Formats: sequence, C-alpha cells, structure tokens
Amino acid sequence: MPEMDPRFGRQLREVMELNEVWDPRGLMTLPPGGDTYEELPLYATLGEVEFLGGLPVPEQNAVLIRAAAAHLAVILDYAAGRESDYFCAVTIDFWDEYDDGGLITPRFLYANPAREFFQNMSLLPAKSAYSAFTAECLDHSAEYVLHEQLDPYVMKSESWSNARVESVWVEHISCQVPPSVVLADPRP
Repeated sequence: MPEMDPRFGRQLREVMELNEVWDPRGLMTLPPGGDTYEELPLYATLGEVEFLGGLPVPEQNAVLIRAAAAHLAVILDYAAGRESDYFCAVTIDFWDEYDDGGLITPRFLYANPAREFFQNMSLLPAKSAYSAFTAECLDHSAEYVLHEQLDPYVMKSESWSNARVESVWVEHISCQVPPSVVLADPRP
C-alpha cells in the first residue's frame, strides 16, 4: 500500500490541515439538505507545495498521488463502523497541466450515497496514460481500483473520438463506486 513520502510528511500534513482534509472527522458529513458530495483539494495553490520544487515534476506528481492515496486509507479506516452512508475517493484532475509539464491536483471526494450521489454518474474503466501513470505511482497496488471520468460534454454528445479524461478516480477496494456507474468503454 502506498505511503506518504517520509521526506515530506510534515509539509504534506500542514498542507492538508490548511485545506481541511487532514482530520477525517471533517470529511464525514455533508451539510444538511444541499449538495450530494464535496470535493476538497489536497492543495489549493502551487505555493503550498513549493517544498516539492527540488524534485522533477513527475516525481512531485507521484508524491502527491501517493500522499492522497495513503490518506484515503486513513479516512476510510476512520469512517469504518461510524458511517454506513459514506463514500470517499481520490479524484485527480488538471491532466492538461500534467501534459504541459505541470502538477496534477488530487482531491478528496466524499459523499453520502443516500442523497442519490451515484444516480447520474458515469465512469469508464481506466485505460488512459493518466491512469497508467497513477497506477504506477501506486505501485499497481491491488488495494486500489481506478476509473476515469470524461469531460461531461463529451459524455453527453457521445463524441468518443475526442474524449478527454477529466479526472482519474482512485478508490480503495473497501469503498468502490457501484458497478452500475461504470459503463462499458466505447472509446476506440
């Protein structure tokens, strides 16, 4: 199972505390009556992760992905036995920045499925280079399942030849999206 890089443990914790994702208690319940989910970033500004600047950008991205996946396990361990109506995953976006040599952004997405969170959701099997990179960062761990979410406009138009991955989802095997959410992949 991926672990937080010990070289940056203190700084990563400080960044996650700043962005209110470190303490699992704050990620358990959504505000009443409103949204079906919340999605909070591991970091909000590039300045918050400048401590990674001495590393090549691919390694910086790997540190961020491993930190998010390791912390997801902590969140789900905390939620076990406390919340029966709970889902949490890491979503990774800003792949256009990645393509341009920049940083991706891991986010912690949490939801109460009873609020019909999965009702209009469609994910695809992981098959892009982005998912391959993510899997490599996670050492191809069997503890995690990956899916992809495409640009919603492409999903509606079914113009699959121009399909752009909007985010890669990292789900722990103990907390996966329902199988009905994962479509057969129509991409060429």
